[in-house]
Order: sequence, then C-alpha cells, then structure tokens
Amino acid sequence: MHILDISIMILYFSVLIIVGVIGSKRAKTADDFIVAGRNLGHFMYLSCLAAVILGGASTLGTAKLGYQFGISGIWLVVMIGLGIIAIGLFLTNKIFNLKVLTISEMLEKRYNSQTRLISALVSVIYTFMLTVTQVIGMGTILHVLAGWNLTVSMIVGGGIVLFYTILGGMWSVTMTDVVQFVIMTIGIFFIMLPMSISKAGGWGSLKENLPASHFELGNIGGETIFQYFLLFTLGVVVGQDIWQRLLPHEPKLFLVAERLERDYIVFFMRLQSVSLECALLLSFLI
Repeated sequence: MHILDISIMILYFSVLIIVGVIGSKRAKTADDFIVAGRNLGHFMYLSCLAAVILGGASTLGTAKLGYQFGISGIWLVVMIGLGIIAIGLFLTNKIFNLKVLTISEMLEKRYNSQTRLISALVSVIYTFMLTVTQVIGMGTILHVLAGWNLTVSMIVGGGIVLFYTILGGMWSVTMTDVVQFVIMTIGIFFIMLPMSISKAGGWGSLKENLPASHFELGNIGGETIFQYFLLFTLGVVVGQDIWQRLLPHEPKLFLVAERLERDYIVFFMRLQSVSLECALLLSFLI
C-alpha cells in the first residue's frame, strides 16, 4: 500500500506539472498571465473558484472541527460560503466594470496612491499567511501518506505549485484547478463519503454511537461562530486570491451576478458536505 500511495502521488503531481506547462503556452501577455485574458468559460471558472475554496483549511481544518464538535464544525466553511455569496451579490459587476487587476488598484482609483500602497502591504501579509496554511496542508498529507520528513514534504508540495504558477500564471493555475476540482469532487462525494458511512455502519449507527451534541449546529459556540464570520466571511470579501478567480470570467456573459449567486450556493452546499463527511470519517476511524 505504501508503494501504491507514493505512485498515486507521483502521478498526481506529474499531471499537475504537465497541465501547468500546457497552460503556460496560453499566457502570451501580462493580461493573460494575471487574469487569463479575462476569457474563462463557465465550467473553468466554477472549477477554479471551487478548487481554491476547497483547500487545506476547508478539508483538514474542518476535519479536526468535525472530530471535536461534530456537525457544528460546519461553521468554518459556512462562513467562507457566505463571503463568496456576498462577493457575487454585491461586488462582482463593479469589479468587472472597473477593469482592474488587484484590490489595491481598485482602491487607488477610488481614493489615492497611498491607499494602494497600504492595501498592497495588507494583501501581502494576508496572502503570505494563506500560503503558509496551504503549504502546511500539502506537507502534512505527504508526510502522513509517504512518510517523508514534514519539512521536505512542504518543500516538495509548495515547490510544485510555485513552479507551475510562475511558469504560466493564471492560465496554469486555472487548468490545474480544474484537474483538482474533478479529483476532489470524485474523491469526496463518490469515494470518501460512501466508504466512511459504510465503515461507520450507516447513519443509524452514527446516531447511536456519537454524543448527541455532535448533531447540534450550535455545539461549537456562538462566540466561535462570530469569530469565523469576522475572519472568514469578511476575509474572503477582501481576499486577493478570491478576486483573482473573479477577474478571468468572461464579461460577455449576461446576468453574471445571478449566475455567480447560483454557483456560490452550490459551493456553499459542497463545503457543508466536506465538513460533515470529515466528521463522520474521523469520529469512527481515529
């Protein structure tokens, strides 16, 4: 099984690198590199946004919360979903109309160059912390599955992502996001969910063996839920990584805000499922 795990990971990373290289061939201008030429189709757009949300924090983070608090651990990803919905409803059209590439550029148009500098510094700090959590998430998975040193695992995982990102910019990121979106969707909904529920003995067995508090939405505490709102809902709204996924969408498509809202509700439900599935799996297998 150890050899099989390593083989699967090598195949997975090889596919990401190849897809990233293919994507780099489409990045011929600065606009292509930063926002994929503002020309992503609807499926690619949906995939890249879902992939960036269903990352290390949404999977590994909610797995721990699910194990500790049961279904109440769902609130972390619920707040991320609310932030995405808020962007879709209130900001998307304005962002497209401004034709900007970054949040800092938008603030400069609205206020002044000093505002752009301050927001850029804040964005750098935010993105750095976000990158750290994602690299730790990748490194942890490689460490557990392959048995490698944690530091080496983080360097390998983070290095591969850095390689294809620098190589092709948003086109490479988007195309690899599509691959990861397909893999995560199949893995979570069609493999992990049936296997974990079956291993637990079915839904009835879950209710019999888990504490009643694990099925209460407020088990995690109102204070924590409010903290998640401040940190994740508001954080997503001003996150450059999320905006970077909004900008490449085709501006020619009509009723953009309505379509975004529908997609975000789908993401919202998917994120809820991730938390619940991880709670079921960890509560019985750890």
